[in-house]
This record gives sequence, C-alpha cells and structure tokens, in this order.
Amino acid sequence: MTGALDEARAAYAAGRAVAGALGDENADRLIRISEAKILMHLGNLPAAAGALDAIIVDARAAGPVPLADWVTAAAPEGEDEAVSHDYFNVVALAQHDRAAVATLQHDFNVAAELYFAAWRAYRDPICRERVWVDLALTFAEMGLREVAREAFLTLVASARRREIQLVAATNLLELAVADGREELFEIYCTSLREAAASGTLPAELAAKFALYEGRGEARFGRMDHAVAAFERALSLALAHRVNEVIIRSDEALAAIRAGRPIGESVPKPEAMPITPSVERIARVVRRVGRRAGVPR
Repeated sequence: MTGALDEARAAYAAGRAVAGALGDENADRLIRISEAKILMHLGNLPAAAGALDAIIVDARAAGPVPLADWVTAAAPEGEDEAVSHDYFNVVALAQHDRAAVATLQHDFNVAAELYFAAWRAYRDPICRERVWVDLALTFAEMGLREVAREAFLTLVASARRREIQLVAATNLLELAVADGREELFEIYCTSLREAAASGTLPAELAAKFALYEGRGEARFGRMDHAVAAFERALSLALAHRVNEVIIRSDEALAAIRAGRPIGESVPKPEAMPITPSVERIARVVRRVGRRAGVPR
C-alpha cells in the first residue's frame, strides 16, 4: 500500500516459505492472492488474471483442507471452520480479486459472474456486503441501472455495517443524478447530510457526496448551490487525498466558470451484450432485494 513493492515481494516470499514448512496450503494460497495484487498494481492485468485463475482451480481441486496442527492448537476451543484461513474464504477472495481484474479489463460479464460467485462463497457477512457493492457497480457499468439500484437499496435496507449503507446511499445518489430523478436526489441528499452532520460519513464518502450533490444541483438548475457543493468537494478531497474527486470537482468548477456544460457523473454506457448467466444473476439480485423489502 505504500508502494514498496520489492519489500512486499520479499515479505510474501518469506510467508510462503513459512506456510510451506507448516504445511498450510490455504495460507500459501492467501499469500499468492496478495502476490497477484502486486501484478494488478503494476498494471500487468493478464498476468494477475492468470495467477488468480490458477489459485481458484488449485483450491477447488484440493477441496477443503484439514486444518494444520499449529492452527488447531492456536484456535480457541470449539473454533474449527471459522479460522481465518478457511477454504471458502480463500476461494472467495481469489474470485473477488479476479473480478476486480475483469472490471479493469472492461470484461463486465465475467466480472459480474465472479463477483456473484465470491458473494456465494464468502462466509463473512461483511465480506458479502462489500462484494455486493462491487456487483451493483458492475450492473451500473453494464447499463442495468434498475438492477444496480435494487442491489444498492438492498444494502441500505439490510447491511450490518453503517458504512456499507452509506456507500450504497452515495451510489444511489450518483445514479439519481445521472438519471435526472430529482425526487430521489433530494431523498438521498437529505440522508447523507444527516450522516455528515452526525459525523458518521467517512471522509472519502463525504468528498464523493459533495461531488455528486454538486452535479445534481447543476443538473436541476441551481448553479449557486452547485458551486458551493463543488468547492466543498474540492476542499474535502484535497484534505483527504481523494484524487478522483479533486480532478472531477476542479473540472466542474472550471466548466461553470467558462459557461460550459458539466459532464454526467455516471456516463451512460453503450449497450453491451448480457450473457444468460448474468441475466440469471440479475434475477437473483432482484429476489434478494424483494426479501429485504426493497420496493420495485
């Protein structure tokens, strides 16, 4: 995360040596997943995809591996399948990162299938909520905005962590602006303003909220409010190094000063073919939403 990739490689190599000495295959695969992330950081997406595919095939072929003696000895009494190197978690993590690679390659059908597979494989409910966010974003990228909206509404209604609910609400605000739905824009703005006032809105989300609020105010003809929101977005983004928001808010302010139109916050994607598998996943997402009480 600090950019010291050579040091990271050395640490991972040492970790794999220890995992090998202990006979912990799942720990070895977890470290291989981290090594694949280095390839992602370097932009070598084909190599990262190949490495993660190999881990997934490997793990499935091996199946659930009996816990190593050292893990059993260190685990609290009665804790067996819930240890951190659990087989299902390894498979889910590899699928989740492989989906992220597919997203970067704009292979959104593959990304949706892998995000969904990771959602099914994860045993940790918080991990399931996070990958659900990525799945919803993928639907938005594919132009399936109503499915994305229902997926985010499911999180607003049922996520265990307040932060995930706020991430979903922020994305719902962005979709409302892009679709020109002023009534939804006002609803999500009110909710996010309350979160900001209570101090529960994380800094990065606060910057994104201000950016999307500015775009909405501009779209609905309230330019003075738009300028204030963009200036707040720029200030927050500079303070917390949210680079994308710095660029977008600065561009928006420059456009307003020059009398130019502001681009859409979520550009409408060109129509793309949807595989039958992704169509089935979309139906499952909507069923999950109905169980969570999301209105159609």
